[in-house]
Amino acid sequence: MVERHCLDAEFGRSFENEAIFVFTVADGRISEIRGVSDRLGLFLQLGWDWPTVD
Repeated sequence: MVERHCLDAEFGRSFENEAIFVFTVADGRISEIRGVSDRLGLFLQLGWDWPTVD
């Protein structure tokens, strides 16, 4: 799943975020939902400064 979001409509900046969701089904019903998103990719698109090792 890829989601597209607009940060600022005035400047047209946007980002994409990939995620995966896992549904556990028990007795015909969803009993658990787990999700993981690509946070590193999101942070890189947003221009976060990463600490460096001295």
